Order: sequence, then C-alpha cells, then structure tokens
Amino acid sequence: MLQIISSIYFTGNSAFETLTFDSTGGRSIQLPNIAVGCAHENVGQPFNKKVSGLVGLGGGKLSLISQLGSKIDSKFSYCLVPSHTDFSSRFNFGSNTEIIGENILSTPLISEPSQKTFYYLTLEGISVNENMVPFRSSASSTMEDDYIIIDSGTTLTYLPEEMYSELESEFEKAIDAEPIIGPENFNLCYPLDESMKYLDVTVHFTDADIKLDPKNYFGHVGGGAVCLFFAPTDGPYICGNVAQINFLIEYDLKEKKVSFKPTDCTKQG
Repeated sequence: MLQIISSIYFTGNSAFETLTFDSTGGRSIQLPNIAVGCAHENVGQPFNKKVSGLVGLGGGKLSLISQLGSKIDSKFSYCLVPSHTDFSSRFNFGSNTEIIGENILSTPLISEPSQKTFYYLTLEGISVNENMVPFRSSASSTMEDDYIIIDSGTTLTYLPEEMYSELESEFEKAIDAEPIIGPENFNLCYPLDESMKYLDVTVHFTDADIKLDPKNYFGHVGGGAVCLFFAPTDGPYICGNVAQINFLIEYDLKEKKVSFKPTDCTKQG
C-alpha cells in the first residue's frame, strides 16, 4: 500500500443498499439507502490478497461518514493493528467512540479546506531524539500546502522534500549502522538487526506531541532489511497508517478535533 490516494481509481457499478452494523448494546442496526460501489477494475494500491476494498471515511458527499452524518453524531474512531498480526482493526461510529482515560492528546482539524474529502492537521515538526525538524512546505499554491492530511488508507507518511531530507539526516546521524539499498519507494534502509537501537521520535501537531513507537516509523520490508516509512513528496503531505498503528484515534467532526491515545489495538473489542 505505497500509493498516494489520488492515484487510485475504480470502474464498476454503484447501488443503494441496507448496511447492517453491530452495536455496543449487542443488537444489530440496519441503515437503509447507503450508497456503495462494486468495482470490477481497481487501479493502484492497496489491492492484494488481503485487501479487496475501501471504506470511505473522508468528508466527501458519498463517503460512509457523510452518509451516516447525524446518525453517528459526526463521530468515529479506529484502532489500527500491526499488519503482521492475525487481529482485525476496530472501527466505531457514534457517541460511544469517545476516548476516555489518561494520555489523550487532541489537535484541531483545519476548518473549511477546499478539499472536503481529506482531514487536515497542522504539523509543526518531527523530533528525532532531541532534535526537531520543523515542517516546511515545498509548495505554496493552495492553503492545503501548509497542512498535512491524516489518512488511514495511505501506508507511508509523505513529507515535504526539504523537511524529509533533514529528517533522514537526523536518523542517519543517530543510528549506529551503515544504510543499505532497499526496495523501491524506500529511501532509508538498514540490515535487519534485532539488537538495533531505535530512536525517540515525536510528531508535533498543534497541542499534541505524539510519541511514536519504532513500529510506527521503521518496518520489515523483506530481503533482510528494515526501512523508514517516511518519504519525500512535493504534495500532498500525508500522515499514513503505519504512523497510526496502536493508537486509538477519534475524529469529532462537530468539535473539529482529532484525538490520540496510545493503545494496544490487538486488545480492542
């Protein structure tokens, strides 16, 4: 799943169906007249043997979230499990999605972006150990160039080219190992070494400093290599799903905020 969302498209049929969801009260809830699609041709990732479709969680008119609207009080949450587990990620819709307990951090959603499909956050920078690399946009043609999309359907985290270059340098300086050439789409890779010392990496959103686990930024890619799951781009900038693993993440579209709580997502539900 290495493709930026804008490069995915489908051909097929659309229909209105009744969807059935399990509820926290133990009964099933039926929601009629929900627009769905059945694609016969899919172009782009993430389609493979394990992934056969996408759920529209964005702000577009035909997304599942927009269609459910007031029925879910404009709230939803998810908890993404690591890809190598046999567990499924958990999604919740409605008032019971509210995150409770300690260690909860919230950041504002950007109001009224021109691209209604995406959820934009303000990224102030990313720290590697004690060194923070500030967010620097590589473009300035639209308002959205100043922000980062948080997206559950994109794997890598895509950053402005200058920012990524500085961040990669910080990783190289801090890791006591010689980089190797990895697979296509990965810029910084190292030999797989279980004794490798990982770094303190923190993503700084407005009002929310999110400390990442090593599995949120480095991953096994085969061939005896581990690679950095950040990549440079000239836009759009995206916080991908690997960076979101093992966080309970709540979207409150009325209050215009996204909240994060470190969680073992394999134990959800």
